[in-house]
Amino acid sequence: FPSPITYLDGIKVTSNDKNSGGFYDSLNQEQYDALQKWKIELQSKNIITDFQTYDDLYLLRFLRARKFDLEKTTIMFQKFLKWRIDEHVDEIRTSFDFNEILEVKKIYPHGYHKVDKIGRPIYIELLSKLDVGKLFKVTTEERMVKYYVREYERLMKWRFPGCSAAMKKPIEQSLTILDCNGLGVTSLVGKTRSFVQLATNIGQDYYPEMLGQMMLLNTGWLFKALWAIVKGFMDPKTAGKIHMLGGSYITELLKYIDENNIPECINGKCKCEFIEGGCLYSDIGPWNPNGGIQ
Repeated sequence: FPSPITYLDGIKVTSNDKNSGGFYDSLNQEQYDALQKWKIELQSKNIITDFQTYDDLYLLRFLRARKFDLEKTTIMFQKFLKWRIDEHVDEIRTSFDFNEILEVKKIYPHGYHKVDKIGRPIYIELLSKLDVGKLFKVTTEERMVKYYVREYERLMKWRFPGCSAAMKKPIEQSLTILDCNGLGVTSLVGKTRSFVQLATNIGQDYYPEMLGQMMLLNTGWLFKALWAIVKGFMDPKTAGKIHMLGGSYITELLKYIDENNIPECINGKCKCEFIEGGCLYSDIGPWNPNGGIQ
């Protein structure tokens, strides 16, 4: 795992907008001051002293997740640090071997594949082909949780740095594509939903602000009707990241992704014929130029 590539000139005030996003390139004075105040608090309370690993970019993710409320951010961050120790996250990152990955991908097609037009890694899941019953015959829920943790760690310490180096600026978020073709109400309340919630909870609680956008493909009228209801209860910022697309989704995808970077399985041009299984087995991108499961 290479060292994370961070900003080149250090965090500074980059916006006069009171509603700035809170990223390194859209940080207003109030957000900048909150970051500096929080760092002093973290150090004075001996919560962390390692500001090389937990640099400004890292800390800003937690601040954005709690809208720069320092008390709420500290609670979230302390839970995160405790979780890392309790779950042996560093050990999972460096030594967890998910031997069943090829069998899992047959039942649950998913993977990272190239980048979008602004350099973000693309993550794809074919939820329409997921069979949770078969999946837990080749692995366990506990091992899937460890696998998700390992992949989030790799995203932070391998994929984002690779994309950042290629774009010559920090890349901190990804583009997620979920193919929902054929999923009905039972999928929204049954085993499929519970399974998807595994990764979602890990991301929300311990790896916040890493989702740039999410595209839901092949969503029928029921999905869209439910989304119209659920959206009203969601944080507007989060809801704004999620795009509910129907069957004619390719036109919308092409606004964000070059056609040659879209796998054939979702109507793109790429086949990744160099690897058995194709695009969702390739893990190809600036972080892994030659491709292949690592």
